[in-house]
Amino acid sequence: MREYISVEKAAELLSDFALPVEPEELPLTEAASRVSFDDVKALIDLPPFDRSAMDGYAIRAADAGGAHERPVTFPVVREIFAGQGSEEHFKPLRHGEAARVATGAGVPEGADCVVRQEDVKEEAGFITLSNAPFAHQNYAFAGEDARRGDILASKGETLSSARLGLIAGQGLSAIRVFSRPTVGVLSTGSELAREDEIARPLPRGKIHDINSVILATRLSSLGMNASLTPPLPDEASILTEKIKSMAQVCDMVITTGGVSVGQKDYMPLVAQKLAARTLFHGVAVKPGGVALGMVVGEKNTVVLCLSGAPLAAAATFEVLARPVLAKLSGNAAVYPKRFSVEAGNSFDKAGSTRRLIWARRDAGFVFFPGRTFGRLLTMAECDCLVDAVPDSLPIKQGERVKVIMTR
Repeated sequence: MREYISVEKAAELLSDFALPVEPEELPLTEAASRVSFDDVKALIDLPPFDRSAMDGYAIRAADAGGAHERPVTFPVVREIFAGQGSEEHFKPLRHGEAARVATGAGVPEGADCVVRQEDVKEEAGFITLSNAPFAHQNYAFAGEDARRGDILASKGETLSSARLGLIAGQGLSAIRVFSRPTVGVLSTGSELAREDEIARPLPRGKIHDINSVILATRLSSLGMNASLTPPLPDEASILTEKIKSMAQVCDMVITTGGVSVGQKDYMPLVAQKLAARTLFHGVAVKPGGVALGMVVGEKNTVVLCLSGAPLAAAATFEVLARPVLAKLSGNAAVYPKRFSVEAGNSFDKAGSTRRLIWARRDAGFVFFPGRTFGRLLTMAECDCLVDAVPDSLPIKQGERVKVIMTR
């Protein structure tokens, strides 16, 4: 009798052999949505000096404390524009003096506020204030955006444009990120049309390969590189050689088909021929419980063999492959996260096995698509899986269920 293990145990066994891929260095302009390989710390304060947040006049606020009762006049002793930084520009202001400053320009020592140019009367090198400013008005402090030593991006964090902008403010132009794992994708089955059969009416008994497209595009949406191999027939020697070569160049290999108990289901035999370490063959879940996991070659490449049924392959990919991909890519966001949602309608089918049920979210509820659960069109209209343990089946409208998003 085959031993069926839990989804969590199967994912754990696979992930134990997944090692994060080596980093690569990218220009900041190419690193958006990539995953930081390091904690990136601020090297300097940002901004590195106190500066003006407005076009106006830098003064000591206390010198104009009574301006709302009696206007106060200041001589303008210098002008400071953005980018100027000589000692002459930044020598201390004396009491009763003003310096004209542009937005982004440094504020001279002694000044503690900036009065907007619209709020003063300027004439012959003097300004007059009729309203009392307050300390640090229109004033941006050094380190206001980031202090030296602050973490600007954490290891494993997906880099946003704002994060990359902060890093650019440190004078850096490149960043180390996790390389995107390369995942080999192979559909197996003698029923799958070869390339020379696709351009003409399909021979009787043949079908087009669906699984490769489903898996490759899903991998791409998760930030992985998919390496597709044309479908191969149910021949153990051919499958053995191909998986062996894929395991040498890929960070992970995913196959579909050939994992059940039929005469042409050769994947268990392929595992033997490869001298692979079989981690499991059978997972306690429907659909796709026939999944097989193994480790192949000197690189200990994880090979996950899924059901040939598209809906089953797509469902088990979400719970078995994604934990491995999260570790390979260093991206925790790839890991499948379950959250609780209220069922908007009922799922009447009972069962003694954990089920992954295709569903769709709408208006804060999750809806089951009716009884046509085996149709690809049904899956195309869904955006999540309900992860239902046996004790929760059947599911009544209004009950809380665990959901995994698939888009």
